[in-house]
Amino acid sequence: MRPGAVIVDATCGYGPGYLPAAGPVQQPGDEPRLVGGILHIKVDTWPALVPATAAYTSNAATYLVRLARVVLLGEEDPVVQAAQISRAGQLTHPVPLQHARFYIAQP
Repeated sequence: MRPGAVIVDATCGYGPGYLPAAGPVQQPGDEPRLVGGILHIKVDTWPALVPATAAYTSNAATYLVRLARVVLLGEEDPVVQAAQISRAGQLTHPVPLQHARFYIAQP
C-alpha cells in the first residue's frame, strides 16, 4: 500500500492477526498507528460493539465473489461499481468526496 492509505483490521485474526506490522490490538478510541506512512486501525471489538451491522458476514461471501469477478475477470457489476470508493488513487464515491472537501483545509 502507498503512504497515505488507511487499512482497518476489525477482526484481528488469530494471535497477532493478519496485520502484524500494525502492532498490538487497539481499543476503541485509540489513535490509529502510522506505520510506513500508512494509517493502521486494529480494533477487534468492533463486531461485538455493533452486532446489528456485524451480521453482514453471512452475506459477505456472495459480494466477495462478485467483487472477484470484477477485479479478476473484468466483468461489469453495477453493485460493485456503486460501492467503489476510489479508482487509480482518486476518490470516486460522492460521500467520501463530500467528506474530503469538508476536511481538506482551504487556503
